[in-house]
Amino acid sequence: MPSDLTDTFDGWKAGDPAKDAVLDDVARRVDVTNYAIAQSDPSLPALSFYYSGGALADARDWVESIAKDGYSITGTDRYYNAKIDVVDSSSAGVVYCEDQSRAFAKARKTGKVLKTEVNDDAYVIYTTRLEKNKQGVWRTTKLTSERGSKSCMP
Repeated sequence: MPSDLTDTFDGWKAGDPAKDAVLDDVARRVDVTNYAIAQSDPSLPALSFYYSGGALADARDWVESIAKDGYSITGTDRYYNAKIDVVDSSSAGVVYCEDQSRAFAKARKTGKVLKTEVNDDAYVIYTTRLEKNKQGVWRTTKLTSERGSKSCMP
């Protein structure tokens, strides 16, 4: 990660090895996505390591749109309230929150940080579906998000 960007994962351990493996791969997927944004690289190979199917296409589109707009990301992104459901040995679901109140867009050309006033949109809930591949990596196959989630607000 760039020195000006930090992802934190509060309470990101379930205490169960199977669930913790899923959460670890979700956290790495989050890191990889933010790294791709920071590098302005929608083709970053690590994206296809942690995403597959429609979720991979959506992630690449997201990174590309931010890059085309001329932005990167800086600050601290906090992830918390992870709730995990391991359906079977190869599929799981995770719902979690993100607090973007200390993460900001940064103009690539000037380095100017675009600080915004914190509002409800800074709190995002994510719902994901994951499938374990033959190498044992939990890959995100579906991801939806909703800004302004009341369940994620402090």
